[in-house]
Amino acid sequence: MTNDASPIRWHAALGYVLLAVTASFATQLLAALVRMSQGLDLQDAAAAVQRDPTSLGLSQLLGFALTLAIARRLHAPGPRREVYALLPTSRPGRRGQPPTSRPGRRGQPPTSSVVVIFAGLAGLALQLPLAEIGNLVHALIGRDLAHARAVHDLLRVDSAWDGFALTLALVVIAPITEELLFRGVLLRGLVRSYGERVGLFVCAVLFGLLHGRPAEALVAFVAGLVLGALRLRTRSVLPCIALHVGVNALPVLVPAELLPIPGVNVLGDEILHVPPLKVAAAAVVAGVALFLALRFDRED
Repeated sequence: MTNDASPIRWHAALGYVLLAVTASFATQLLAALVRMSQGLDLQDAAAAVQRDPTSLGLSQLLGFALTLAIARRLHAPGPRREVYALLPTSRPGRRGQPPTSRPGRRGQPPTSSVVVIFAGLAGLALQLPLAEIGNLVHALIGRDLAHARAVHDLLRVDSAWDGFALTLALVVIAPITEELLFRGVLLRGLVRSYGERVGLFVCAVLFGLLHGRPAEALVAFVAGLVLGALRLRTRSVLPCIALHVGVNALPVLVPAELLPIPGVNVLGDEILHVPPLKVAAAAVVAGVALFLALRFDRED
């Protein structure tokens, strides 16, 4: 981690998460009020906003942008590129040697495209074991079928615009904004306050809380551990964004009509599970991709 990041205590980090959620919700409320002016009641207007990827993407973008601006001002002084940890100032030397500089060229991140590609591939593969973790939680504590159907409907693409808006919201805006906040700002400050292990754990817990419901929270917590560890090893947020993009992209870009995957993009009245062989194979692919990403990162 760079030394210019200010320490962030867990309660301050929680405050930033709550601010991002509140600001995003406020933007959704404004969108619902606009729809009410078109003759809808509040309940129908709110439901329409929740089904509209354009509104969801815009609300997340504005809510997280506000939070990032405040966090940058209070906890991460210095050049913008250092705030978002795209340009690490140093990395550990090998076998006890002093840290070596990794300056970017003309302000560009030093992380190679190969590292980013392998991180993205790891994210695609991780979607299956992460989805199965959520399925197992649902099997233990039950599932809100209405919510599951709402999510399934959100992922359904009926037009070219729907596909574009959904991809922009879930595959572009969500990974970038969440990674810039959690791994770009909060993780750095938490590590300064508590050390790498505790900082990583606290950041993952907060990432889980962001996603709300128990199953989604546990999935996000596990993903947060992987993302945070990747951030600490590569000292760049770019591989984290790529991995997050991969995780979100699979259910969006691979609909059930194209390739049905039980437990991932197929909805049933009963809880479906990803076939164990597919979970194991995906976990191996993700592990190999992460290993190669870290290997190429060390060779940069």
